Amino acid sequence: MEILRALPPHENIVQLRYYAAEQESEDKNDRLLTLFMDYLPSNLHHVIQEHATGMPLFLIQIYSRQLLGGLQHLAKHNIVHRDLLPRNILIDPDTKSLKLADFGCAKAITSDSPNHPNVGTFQYRALELLFGATIYNCKAGISFNMLF
Repeated sequence: MEILRALPPHENIVQLRYYAAEQESEDKNDRLLTLFMDYLPSNLHHVIQEHATGMPLFLIQIYSRQLLGGLQHLAKHNIVHRDLLPRNILIDPDTKSLKLADFGCAKAITSDSPNHPNVGTFQYRALELLFGATIYNCKAGISFNMLF
């Protein structure tokens, strides 16, 4: 949540509109957090499934441009998503708009601070992280061909 609050808005990244925290039980450390964010009705996983024989080239171009635009915005602010997979890429099939979502594993990085390599969904983890890299930059995790 802190990443989304600090990140300047971008058309290809979900925006945190509002959040509410309320105490869930008598335990003062136990809270219920509700996030109000942009809504897109589908995700890349569903879009891929709907095109079983292959996604049309024009859709690949439209979505790729938006995906790379969102990643460029993150890199510009030294943020690594670290859990980029088709279900975390929201899509509105009617407007052909795409937004990156689920920043739970995201991290603002610096070049000299070590990071944990076992982050994100294993099947979509960056090759650098699979081999145990602890020092990486915003270029890590761009296994673009694996998403489509």
